[in-house]
Amino acid sequence: MVRSIRIVAGIAGCLMAVGLVGCGKKGPQNYKVFGTVTFKGAPLAEGVIMFTPEGGTGGTSASIPIKDGKYESPPGGGLAPGKYKVMISAAAGGSAPKNPDEPPGVSELQKELIPEKYNVRSDIVREVQANNNNQFDFDIK
Repeated sequence: MVRSIRIVAGIAGCLMAVGLVGCGKKGPQNYKVFGTVTFKGAPLAEGVIMFTPEGGTGGTSASIPIKDGKYESPPGGGLAPGKYKVMISAAAGGSAPKNPDEPPGVSELQKELIPEKYNVRSDIVREVQANNNNQFDFDIK
């Protein structure tokens, strides 16, 4: 009987501890980001836009899909206020040339449609404000 009470008390204690997980201070408030991406004057059919925190900006990185030239952070998503490096990427539809030094079975990479200065060599920085009106439009030539 005493053993049963100890087991029940132990289980109750564990359940209370699990229930308290996540009750601490939350991270920074996130705000909606959205906008348009055009490539050579037309809406970018598909791609991804990535926001990476710069300097002392809190929060995390985010990758948001681009569809028909538009992107929008998902509900409950978004970014903390601060400065972010922006990179835009889209596949050109074909495979990149196969590297003969790679072992068999290595998947082929897609060709990148977007010029490097907008992705791997990007120096684009945008600042997210503490509101839900963070519209960033990009016209890639």
